[in-house]
Parts: sequence; structure tokens; C-alpha cells
Amino acid sequence: MTDRKHATHVLAAAAILIAALAAGPAHATGLRLSGTWVMAGDASWDAFSKTDQRPGLDVSFSYSVLYLGRMFLVDVEGGYLHFTAQGDRLFDTYDTEILGHGMYLGLRVQFRHDRDWWEILQPFVRVDLGWSWTRAEIGSGAADLPDMHDWANGGFIHVGGGLQVTVPTAFIRRTLKIRATERFSIGFAYELGYHRPAPLEMKFSQPTGSGDGAEPIPVQGLDGGTLDLSGLSHTFTFVVTF
Repeated sequence: MTDRKHATHVLAAAAILIAALAAGPAHATGLRLSGTWVMAGDASWDAFSKTDQRPGLDVSFSYSVLYLGRMFLVDVEGGYLHFTAQGDRLFDTYDTEILGHGMYLGLRVQFRHDRDWWEILQPFVRVDLGWSWTRAEIGSGAADLPDMHDWANGGFIHVGGGLQVTVPTAFIRRTLKIRATERFSIGFAYELGYHRPAPLEMKFSQPTGSGDGAEPIPVQGLDGGTLDLSGLSHTFTFVVTF
């Protein structure tokens, strides 16, 4: 009975997806390049950086599956994000570095009304779920000693909303005489969001035998506690739709 119920749910989800795709051709496919600044406020971040900002780069691709009432686009989007912070010092003694990668998949709902100049302003909201890999490193402070580092990974959720300013398609086609595709346009967007990854458990280790100098004292594991990278985010985006 359980297997039959599970099969029913799968068929229902597939039917909904097919209906969404059959509702009409994709209204707009988007490629986005974003600069993101997460304002990490947890004390664990303070050990690695003297500022609250965690800068990052985000590249995403979206595909419209619904155009509700010819006013609301529902997009499926996926992307890759990269963030890093380095150059600050732990207790003014040790070099530190944070390096992270992530992949995500989510939904974007965007207001888009194709009525000449109404198309310029397009408010939107989005929700993304993803997985990230983060490397934290603490420098030894000596050229002949290796650094301590650890990799940690975990899921994250990102929610946000903002405003996209788009050059109207009609202006591009009629005035600029650019006819790449029927939906080709460019725009810029700002988003205020919240990035919430799972706290990362950091346990640093120090490799041995990797230097030409004195053999370092073996360290079997330095418990670094949890690293919380969550916080409000500001995102500035360049958008190409086609």
C-alpha cells in the first residue's frame, strides 16, 4: 500500500510538471552574474575577519515554466556560488582564510508585464536550497611550518526579494534594431536576502612532514567549534534574458 501511495505521488508530481511545461513556451530564460555580500554577524566569523562582510560571486541560470496571467513568471533556477575572505589575522598573530563553493536549485517568482514601459520594473522573490563546501585555514605564522585547515560541508537555504530594472524588449527590437531572439533583453537587479547555511563543525589538523625545516609538533585535532556563516545578504546582479 505504501509503494502504491508513493507511486501515486510521483505520478501526480510528474503530471503537474508536464502541465506546467505544456502551459506555453518559456517566456524568458535568464543568465545572471551577481556579486553578493553576506553580513555574517556570528562571533565565530569574527575570528576569521575584522569585517562583517563575506563577499562572493554567484552565477545562475533560470528557465520559465509558468507565466501566470501574463504577469507572473515562475522560474526554476540553478546556480554556483563562490566566496572567500582572507588577509585578516586571528588574534593579530595568525593568517586566516575562508574559501567556499556551493551549488543550489530553487524557484523565482517575478512580476513581468509586457506593456511597453511597464516592463522596466520587475519585482521578484526567490527561494533556493543548496549544498556548500567550505575550507577554513589558520596560518602557522612561520614559513617552515604548515598551516592548519579543515573542510566542512552542509546544506543551506537562501530567501530574498528585490527589484530588477530591465531594458524593454520593444525598445531593443525597434530602436536599437537588435533581434537576437524574441525575448532578448538586459537588466540590473538588487536583492536583499537572508543566507542560512547549517553551522559547520570545524576540527583543524596539521599535516606533518610537508616542510623542509623542523618537523612540527603533531596535532591530532584542534577543535574549532562551529562556524556560522549566516546573515543578511546584499546582491547586485547583471541579467541577460533570451
